[in-house]
Amino acid sequence: MPFTVQVSVLAGNDDAEEADDGTSFTRTGSTLTPVSSATDFIRNNVGLRFIAIGIPKGSNIIAATLDVDIVNSGSDDMHVDILAEAVADAVDFLATADVTSRARTTTSVLWSVADLGQGIAISPDFAAVVQEVVNLPTWSSNAMVIFLDGLTAPEIGSCIMAPFEHATGAPAQLTITYETTRVVPSPAAFGPNVVVLPAEIVSI
Repeated sequence: MPFTVQVSVLAGNDDAEEADDGTSFTRTGSTLTPVSSATDFIRNNVGLRFIAIGIPKGSNIIAATLDVDIVNSGSDDMHVDILAEAVADAVDFLATADVTSRARTTTSVLWSVADLGQGIAISPDFAAVVQEVVNLPTWSSNAMVIFLDGLTAPEIGSCIMAPFEHATGAPAQLTITYETTRVVPSPAAFGPNVVVLPAEIVSI
């Protein structure tokens, strides 16, 4: 049976942005702005940390989406790759003041849409990205960082989003639908009078 969890950014230390050349890091700004550009010091990446996700290790991720609140209709072009931090329990951006140099998943999903408009925008499904993290050997319902990495593009495109600190906008929200892996024990574990079927155990 599928389960769905929704978790939001819950603290100012759990969202941040940084230029792709490793400069201009901030976790206390009034906005978050992923920027696409061919120039690394203009291109900008955003990190969003979600804690206590509660998904068991080895679960099958069916769907994963991100809701972000766009707070400026004049800067609403989202041209990013969606990735996650490739660690089993991501620390916040106070403990590690860095977005750009954190390890990324090998899996990414493109989110490239112009003129999204002001208000809540929902990302494409990036279940495969989340699956890569949940499959890590030491994952245990921990914290996860999702990245919105600005594309290397000839034209500049930016999207101004609300961080946790925004006066009126909503912080980012992660929605994941998953199902747990059912482990069927060996029939030998139950003795000669039990038959193990795929969905249940029946005595005979």
